[in-house]
Amino acid sequence: MPSQRDLLLITGVPGTGKTSYGEKFATQFGFVHYDLEDQQTLNRLASNPAQFIAKIIARNENVVVTWGFLPDESSEYLRYYFLDKYLFEEVHINFQKNRTLTPEEFLAIIIWKSNRQRTNVVAGIVASEKSVGELMTQVAAADDIDKVKLLIEIGGIGIPVASAILTVCYPKAFTVVDYRSCASLAKVLGVEQKTLRKQLGGDPVASPKAYLEYVGLCKGEATKEGLELRTYDQILWGMDFYEGEDGLRELAARLK
Repeated sequence: MPSQRDLLLITGVPGTGKTSYGEKFATQFGFVHYDLEDQQTLNRLASNPAQFIAKIIARNENVVVTWGFLPDESSEYLRYYFLDKYLFEEVHINFQKNRTLTPEEFLAIIIWKSNRQRTNVVAGIVASEKSVGELMTQVAAADDIDKVKLLIEIGGIGIPVASAILTVCYPKAFTVVDYRSCASLAKVLGVEQKTLRKQLGGDPVASPKAYLEYVGLCKGEATKEGLELRTYDQILWGMDFYEGEDGLRELAARLK
């Protein structure tokens, strides 16, 4: 008698984490993951739904299907409300598949990191005489230091914004840097910020080489804590949000 198999369907509106859960079932529990938000998979379903479903049922493996649907046209805008999820699921997956970004995907990252820079970055792209697609194709083909340099050649993009672009595209290889994250990391390490900069060989917000040293240091600290690099980045952000200069704790204390 054949062993019982699990066929799971995870569905809901876009930007709520379905793809991430599907990937966890695949990587941690050996499920075969069909993501119907992936265009190629969706095309296979649309071309012959009965055959697509029959093949899933016929597989002698556990299967998880993730499907995002929009109950009405206006719900499409929810992805921009849940911008972090949109970037690290949909945009990240699109970059891994296409090795480039669309202008909308690119600018969504800019706005997520530094909304005030959006018009400066648009002007910088126009002045560079490169399209977003051309720029990101070059970034995808470059080594780590040149990925950073290619991005900061664009007007309006400094290392903090470049680090955000690279983090969305390569969340296991890069992390976001800015003065806030540096302050948090220095606190974690129990050193002054100037000592941290000396340890990194420069200011990671201004020097591509120092930024890569910062990434390496964050990877090491994340590994010590048993965390993914992206999660460690979020912790540094949260630490500064709460404990940093004019952070939540300090501001709230003024009201007591």
